[in-house]
Amino acid sequence: MAQHTGGAMATLRHLGMDVRFLNAVKSLFFYLYKMAVPIQLVPFYPLPIHFNPLDSVYIFSLVLLFLMTGFCLWMWGKKRHSWLILWSAYVITLLPVLGIIQVGSQAAADRYTYLPSIGPFILFGAGAEWLWNHLQPYKKLFRGFAAVSLVVVMVLLTYLTEKQVRLWKNGETLLNYVINIFPDSAFLAYNNLGAIYTEKGMMDEAILLYKKALEITPNDPIILTNLGKNYGHQGRLNEAKAMFQKAMNINPDYAAAHIHLGDVFIIQKSIDQAILEYGKGAEADSGSAEAHYKLGMAYYMQGMLNEAITEFKDAVNLNRSYTDAYYNLGIVMSRKGMLDQAMDAFGNVIRLDPKNPQIHNNLGIIYAQKGMFQEALGSFEKALSLDPYNADVHYNISRLFYMQKDFKSAYQYAVKAKGFGYPVPEDYLKTLR
Repeated sequence: MAQHTGGAMATLRHLGMDVRFLNAVKSLFFYLYKMAVPIQLVPFYPLPIHFNPLDSVYIFSLVLLFLMTGFCLWMWGKKRHSWLILWSAYVITLLPVLGIIQVGSQAAADRYTYLPSIGPFILFGAGAEWLWNHLQPYKKLFRGFAAVSLVVVMVLLTYLTEKQVRLWKNGETLLNYVINIFPDSAFLAYNNLGAIYTEKGMMDEAILLYKKALEITPNDPIILTNLGKNYGHQGRLNEAKAMFQKAMNINPDYAAAHIHLGDVFIIQKSIDQAILEYGKGAEADSGSAEAHYKLGMAYYMQGMLNEAITEFKDAVNLNRSYTDAYYNLGIVMSRKGMLDQAMDAFGNVIRLDPKNPQIHNNLGIIYAQKGMFQEALGSFEKALSLDPYNADVHYNISRLFYMQKDFKSAYQYAVKAKGFGYPVPEDYLKTLR
């Protein structure tokens, strides 16, 4: 899992330096413990909700830090340099991810120990060699004990590995496992599992998870926004607005809350208010293609075509794969009579979504408007190859033949269009007979 994720993922928790330092010291020995006892491994270990610097685990970790460092310095004085070198290597390789510089909302994560674990295991190997050399009188007994121990350890590690692999079957299984281990602090797991259930359409279950996350961290704007989105999906618009407003009160520059509040205003047909919120979202996050796209759609709904074009262009400049933005840019430009520019926009849609019959149909209409009848027919035929029963395309081909005074072909396609459900005017059919 990445250090920072957007959208539905919960925010980082901003911690004081005292918390970061004590958590870093604790993590030094927490990772050593997990190397020795690899059970209940999870992708990330949540930070404590209520921090107490006098907690015994922090005091014990500080004592261990002084003892371990002092021992390594003492061994250095005895010309046994490997202890301090390996201990320093362990600390230095962990230092960037110990949380002194905040890089996540977790207290620790197992993935951070891949490189740092080299030093402790070198020491373990050296210790095993020392035992081997100093137990020569009991060599036969020790060899048997070592062999049995190795077999037992390998069997246990194989079992634990197989068990751990099953937990990584999918995100839902893994997050439920994290929640079972940390039911009172894993707000990130509750939130992310809620996002998975939302994608599955399990809105009630997702809402319960978001509420549980908010019991742990009540002022997280991302979780509040996620809950609001689910209320919106259920048509509970007032509750959705309340969540978005609360998120914005906590963080006025949180773009997603403004954008989704704009969505609610669109549903309520309050387009001017939607424009205001989408504008705030675009201002809060200038890199949000979604904010510019939705602002463009709101302008389009208000008939403000020039403004819509500007926002759609901003959206595609930020995201060159934004199919919907290219599509609606083409629609607005065609309405403005900017046919060449509309063709370019539709060409980008075809590049991104070549099997979309509607875009080939739209491109055919523009070709027809430009008098490029062969190109128009080619686009319409491509649309029909993708959707043979598309009534709109059949009718457009009929109109294309009518423009070329091929009334027989025009009539045939008009009849097909009517058969597929297009409301072909009777006067038009009579004209073609």
